[in-house]
Amino acid sequence: MVYFALTLNGYALIGDSISSTLRVLILDDYPDDRALVMRELGLEYLDLYVRQITEDRAFADALEGGNFDLVITDSRLRWTDGLSVLRAVKARHPDVPVIMFTGAGSEELAAEAMQAGLDGYIRKTTQSAAPLRTAVRSALERAEARRRAVRLETRLHTLLNRLGVGVFQFSRDGRLLEANETFLSLLGLSSIQEAQRMDLTALSGGVPERLEERVSFQRHELRMRRADGTTIRVSVIKTVWRTPTGDPVIDGVLEEVAQPSPGIPQSERRRWPRVEAHLETSVRPKEEMSSGIAPNISLGGVYVVLNRPVPIAENQPIQLGLVTEVGVLEIRGRIHRIRAASGRVTDLPERLGPGFAVEFEPLDETKAALLASLLDGLRERTTSVKITALLIPQLTSRLLVEASSPSAPAQTGEGPGGSKEPGSAVLPERRLLARVDVAIPVQVESLGGLHQARTTDLSVTGASLRLLAGQTALGTDQHGRRLVLRLLPKQAVPPIPALASGEVPDLTLPGEIVWDAPDGMESRTPHIGIRFLHDNASVQCTLAELVGMLLTFCGQADDRPDMVQILSRRLECLTGDGRRITACHDSALESYPGTPLVIIAPGYGETKTDYVTLAYYLAANGFHVLRYDHTNHVGESDGEMAEATLSSMNQDLGAVLEYANRMRPTSPVVVIAANVMGRIALKRLAQDRPVALLVVLSGIMDLQAALRAHQEDSIVTFLRSAGLGTTNLLGLNVDGERFLSDAIKESYADLLTTIEDAKRLRTPVLFFAAVRDPWAQPDTVKKVLASLQAHAGQLYLIPEALHRLQDNPRQTLVLVRQVASCCVERFFPDRPRKGLADPSPRTIAAQIRLERDRARARHAKRRPALQEFWQAHLNRTQHLANISAYWHFLEQIARLAGPLERGERVLDPGCGNGALGLFLLTQQAFRLRGEPGPKLPPPHYIGLDFLPSALTSARINLAQAATEIREKSPEIVMAHQLLATSLLTADLDSPLPIRDNRFDRIVCNFVLGYLQDPLFTLREFVRVLSPGGKMVITSLKPQADLSQIYRLTAQQAEPPEAIEAARQMLISFGTIKQAERDGMFHTLTRQELALLLLASGAVQINIHSAFDDQAYLAVAEKPLQ
Repeated sequence: MVYFALTLNGYALIGDSISSTLRVLILDDYPDDRALVMRELGLEYLDLYVRQITEDRAFADALEGGNFDLVITDSRLRWTDGLSVLRAVKARHPDVPVIMFTGAGSEELAAEAMQAGLDGYIRKTTQSAAPLRTAVRSALERAEARRRAVRLETRLHTLLNRLGVGVFQFSRDGRLLEANETFLSLLGLSSIQEAQRMDLTALSGGVPERLEERVSFQRHELRMRRADGTTIRVSVIKTVWRTPTGDPVIDGVLEEVAQPSPGIPQSERRRWPRVEAHLETSVRPKEEMSSGIAPNISLGGVYVVLNRPVPIAENQPIQLGLVTEVGVLEIRGRIHRIRAASGRVTDLPERLGPGFAVEFEPLDETKAALLASLLDGLRERTTSVKITALLIPQLTSRLLVEASSPSAPAQTGEGPGGSKEPGSAVLPERRLLARVDVAIPVQVESLGGLHQARTTDLSVTGASLRLLAGQTALGTDQHGRRLVLRLLPKQAVPPIPALASGEVPDLTLPGEIVWDAPDGMESRTPHIGIRFLHDNASVQCTLAELVGMLLTFCGQADDRPDMVQILSRRLECLTGDGRRITACHDSALESYPGTPLVIIAPGYGETKTDYVTLAYYLAANGFHVLRYDHTNHVGESDGEMAEATLSSMNQDLGAVLEYANRMRPTSPVVVIAANVMGRIALKRLAQDRPVALLVVLSGIMDLQAALRAHQEDSIVTFLRSAGLGTTNLLGLNVDGERFLSDAIKESYADLLTTIEDAKRLRTPVLFFAAVRDPWAQPDTVKKVLASLQAHAGQLYLIPEALHRLQDNPRQTLVLVRQVASCCVERFFPDRPRKGLADPSPRTIAAQIRLERDRARARHAKRRPALQEFWQAHLNRTQHLANISAYWHFLEQIARLAGPLERGERVLDPGCGNGALGLFLLTQQAFRLRGEPGPKLPPPHYIGLDFLPSALTSARINLAQAATEIREKSPEIVMAHQLLATSLLTADLDSPLPIRDNRFDRIVCNFVLGYLQDPLFTLREFVRVLSPGGKMVITSLKPQADLSQIYRLTAQQAEPPEAIEAARQMLISFGTIKQAERDGMFHTLTRQELALLLLASGAVQINIHSAFDDQAYLAVAEKPLQ
């Protein structure tokens, strides 16, 4: 984007208004309306010259004289009509804007007038004054933009002719449409008609049959025959694009390439002439600034020399600003290393020397003309230019392949097709864990000796290695062979920054080869894939912290030019008591100083990542956004959830407000707060200095009512009891006594305290409430709204929506766009009404995935902690089968898995307390009781778990259940063995100690989320499953809410043991949600689950909703061959 102080035929742009001379024709039969127009325009323009036209002759004289800048006409006049006026003006003065200001128009009239070139259509109402001023300002700006584009195009053609550059345009069928004088001169032609008779196929090429919306850019050199028969060597740059009418055309430039004289060494030749100018330059790699000079610059790029080396990668994007006395010309480019005449250049990031070249990305005509003008000024020493630059970090995380491309070829780093991991030959590999592209030296110890290598990518579970040149290959026949790897991060180039826990140490890890890509060419070095076999919890945690730190994504996943470029930066600030708040700052790459800053305070149980979509929509439309994680809460900030209180969340908001004021002191501040945080923001802003706007999403204005709707009236329970201990409140486990006593003491507990805070509030508020929200009834929001000062609040109702934003995928985007629109209307009222700018959906998805991967990697699970967590989960869910909803869930699993009638082997990985075995035992007893028949071998149930205590519990439960069944069952049941059982200790994150093709059924129930590498485990399941065998996988949905099951259990008057089991399940569910922060659990979307099953090699995949719509139940099969 270009920022310049412009003049519009004497109208100077000052702030948001135009002030100076304006000459206007007003055509209206009513004197009062003409007076209204003159009064409103007089408020905007210092020297206003108005000619009032009330008859045909005066209008004709005005058209003849032409001394006017704007026409405002009514649609109906005594002597003519508005359409006739419009057509007459546009016929004589097409560049003059015309606005229709009418009280008797219609949509049909407006549409017809717009087609005829009308620049604005305003209805006469009591509120039309401001829209009229806005329409006038916008019309004049657009008219000047059109005139400026014509001037710039004319100047550009003049400049290109002077520089010896030919310009041409071809139609889709190869017909020459336009060409400048230099183009004709280079080819020895005298006219465009003569050029159209020449064979110019080499230039026109062909337009692809399926031309995409994005511009197709080509650059090449070729030899062409001139009209006199001689040949010249030319450089050609072409772009293929669509005109506004949708027709594809080829635009290009042509430049002669000089031939070197025989015997004279050929000097370096650049496409664009350079201007020698020592320009002051500053480059910001991250937070620090490096200064230097730019010795030369051209239309194609610039060379920069800094006073010290900075970490730069080949082809890294860079944003340049050419600062002059009148404005800033912003240009994007890519870094290219200055190479010696010989020698191999690697593609690994490294700390370059202080000098590097930047190649500009293709410029549009406006920017090209402006840059050419600046270069002219530098040559003539009449212009002063400084350069500022921002290095844009490269994408270093690899994301899951999209579901829209399931047939994409599998990739294993850079290597050619060699031996790959099991299943990768069937479908592309899709890992759940993120990998980072990083080059770290590695020593590989194997039976064949010591090898030197570098990582090409790295994750918590493995790495891809490139052996250094001259190293012997490890061989394609050594799969499964164990290795010892020593990662040497201290020797990495560029250096790896220190971790939060200290300096990055060398790491020694055992591993095994899972694939290799043999070198098919001499230039290729052996490439291998390693799976780590972690045996040291400390090393694993350090590696996880390293991967988490290296995960960055500050670019675009979608490079379409119509998409706004968004930059996200991670930052930290401190609370008053020294706790660390982790936040993320989102903004467009091209933004203005002083623009509003939006603080997004996530709701209770939510993190900053839940609001990436909203943040990116706001950033794309001109706002700076600061979203953060609360302390003592889920997310990346300091503290434990057990210590959570509403007061601590209030203090966090205060700390972020202070940080925002220091960071952007001139920017107005908006606070967006969700659910309970909306209540907290009301209190904070009623007590603290006001902000420009408060937006409350699904705000819980009555905490006591919300607790009652979720589970029970916990406040009454607390007041009646001595203490609560660990309690699930609104989906998370907290210290109930600490949380509720704080809520009561600090006046958060009920609607009355909320109303008292609202009465003191001086900040305008927008409420967005879901009609079907069980936690935040719209009626309570209306009562709070009524207590605000007059005209200080508005309420927007969201139909068909529940409580959390993430629970309503169909409504989420509508809500996000509505919130962004409200903010834009308040802070950018004069912005042309072109609708919201949309950020790239792919970039949003990439940022969400990155933040989740980073949190997961930073808090990788430790084996002792996972064992403790799994044991606590089993303790709370050992009576889960007492809940009718869970029993029906097991029935659905058994039905979809298929009947067990002929001794089928059933594997239950992660069996825990043996709930599935208990269900199968009961099911077999009922089947035999109702269908006595020949004695057949019973199903064989094999349970796997990595906790010996879990297997002991399962063994006791199965034995007790079998005894009870036999005591209560008739002789026909006692005559048969109901279920053969085997219980084995096994770690699902390691290869299963089971031979191939051993099982007819595999049921993995709510276990996938605990696994470190679900894809690896699923491939193991497919390996041990018999051909044609069925696999049933269940997983909690990302937005599951098991409080619904608890409420149904309590409302159906089930036995006390069932209600207690549901209560314990709810507490366990709260622990699971918090465990997502620590990397010990992860939920899967339907798409992720489907992709993992596809990548595992399974077929016939079907995914169902189950467990009262709180879980996914996937059924898949192993191929017969």
